[in-house]
Amino acid sequence: MSDPDLVALVRAGGELTETALIELNERHFDAVRAFAAVCLNDHAAPDQLADTAWRRTLWPHEAGPDRAVRPHALTHVLEAAAGIANWDQRGALDARLAMWLDRHLAATPDRGVSGGDFGPIHHGSVTARAFCSLPANLQAVMWHHWVEHAGSASIARLLGSDSRGAREISLLISRAYRDFYHAYEQIHLDGMTDYCRPFHRMVMAYVEHKGGNTADVVPHLQQCAYCSRAVAELERMRVDFGELLAGALLPWGGQEYVASRRTARTSAAIAAPVLGRLDDLPRSPALPEAPPAPPRSRRAPEGAGRGAPRVAGPAGRKAVRYSVPARRLTQAIASLGVCSLAVVFTSAQGFGPRLPQLVGGPPAKEVPPDPAPSESSTDGPSGSATKSPSPSGSAGRASKAPEGDESAPAVRGAAVEWLFKSVKDGVAEDSSGNNRDGTLVGDPLPKPLEKSGAAFFGQQSVTSQGPVLDTDGSFSVSARVMLRNKDEYQTVASQDGAEISSFQLQYDPVEDRWEMRMHREDTLTSRADEAESDTAPRTGEWTALTGVWDAADEQIRLYVDGQLQDTVDRDKDRSREGDFAVGRARLGDQFIRGFEGNIQDVRAFPKALTSAEARRLASGQ
Repeated sequence: MSDPDLVALVRAGGELTETALIELNERHFDAVRAFAAVCLNDHAAPDQLADTAWRRTLWPHEAGPDRAVRPHALTHVLEAAAGIANWDQRGALDARLAMWLDRHLAATPDRGVSGGDFGPIHHGSVTARAFCSLPANLQAVMWHHWVEHAGSASIARLLGSDSRGAREISLLISRAYRDFYHAYEQIHLDGMTDYCRPFHRMVMAYVEHKGGNTADVVPHLQQCAYCSRAVAELERMRVDFGELLAGALLPWGGQEYVASRRTARTSAAIAAPVLGRLDDLPRSPALPEAPPAPPRSRRAPEGAGRGAPRVAGPAGRKAVRYSVPARRLTQAIASLGVCSLAVVFTSAQGFGPRLPQLVGGPPAKEVPPDPAPSESSTDGPSGSATKSPSPSGSAGRASKAPEGDESAPAVRGAAVEWLFKSVKDGVAEDSSGNNRDGTLVGDPLPKPLEKSGAAFFGQQSVTSQGPVLDTDGSFSVSARVMLRNKDEYQTVASQDGAEISSFQLQYDPVEDRWEMRMHREDTLTSRADEAESDTAPRTGEWTALTGVWDAADEQIRLYVDGQLQDTVDRDKDRSREGDFAVGRARLGDQFIRGFEGNIQDVRAFPKALTSAEARRLASGQ
């Protein structure tokens, strides 16, 4: 049965109440208890807080519109925490949450804290209100796809139909994304002042990369915090929609909750042995094809966004990152799978007898002609990279890297080579001879594989000490990758900027394509140009990727398995250079777009590689 059907059975009472409670608890209560643990200090047990929130979710005092159970219950955790703040048990709360509640209650003395109906606790959040406007089934699809990263089978179970296939769930995800976007646009319009209203169409065209009169809209965005916030949030939908949604519905602790769920997935993945073959990879349910993003042009119109001044307001602020002590995340994750309804409902009054413990793609484009080698390609430093999942190749591609063509000369001149054939004491040796060894980062660290390469689980990276490339000039980045899943954006390689990675070699789940992506400016709201692969990647297959920035021709090029996929024009822009990284990108001070799968043979070159050189790299040279 679907979540709403089970909730209806619980509220109606009768002989099926206990069965419905057990099923709902198995689906959602572990997550509620994990978030309750995040809201408390190290010494407090989360059972009472989770129990209170869970009862308010299932037995509301007043009938209201149906909501998706999981986010509905999580917002009730914050509401229950506000109650604790007024009791003698205030000391049990996380100190930062107590301070946040004090500020929130002081700002809304007549409204209090009411999270379960997505009400006062989210007052003013257009994202939360747009989410709330959707029907319960689309809320569930959105939350569990983008925040929980659940597979199609899990989402189908919540909707009450195990027979729904990946394609049907994919269509629901696309519909939820589209309806949310349109709801956000309407709510934003309704909230505009008379001064802002004439700019509405220009603001939306700016968000959708349709060009338009930027000479008028950019000065408006610099002066209007309301519109600049909308631009920033709608742009984040393409970057980290899950964290945007979690932060809107859980204005305190949203990022901690996302981190706890990611840690749970990582722990499950690491439980299995990781080798270089597909059969040895930890498996996760395959997610359906991601929905299309709001309409945008492949190439921005001439002059659109070029030389535009930096947008002021919330969009220009440095991202805030919540830090959670490792022991508290461990506590939250350790609680998963060990609670029971007997514990949860023992203290609840009027809910019947003690319950038993629970048991546990589109047609290929015409391939552009190979570009001629750039005469201005230099050996000076240049370039940057971003992690990305592996593109799919033709049917029958072997999951083993092909042997090199001995008759062709090897590609020389790399600024760094991390082949992951020698990893000792958390350091990957640089085989280029330039002494730019890579430091393994993460808890746990990336796992070296038996036959070279390293396994990443979404929270790991390998980073340099300082920049490897100068992305103002020509550069190229190559790697051989194997995707484990296609759940979310994933970065193969990148190089940090001051506010955003200067480039990203990545997998885009919205387009279901590999991309070589470069931002036009080093700002959080910067637009980007990207060259895309012709076809969708496949999980479990080794794929050779090469991303090229040819500064002389002002072109971004992407090669997949040595074949040119796309060429995109781009104006030159400067970026402050930071660390070169494999397995992640960076937004402000946040780690984003972690890679899940295997990566090997990472090389960065301070020049634009030719098509012949890209083919030799793909063949193992």
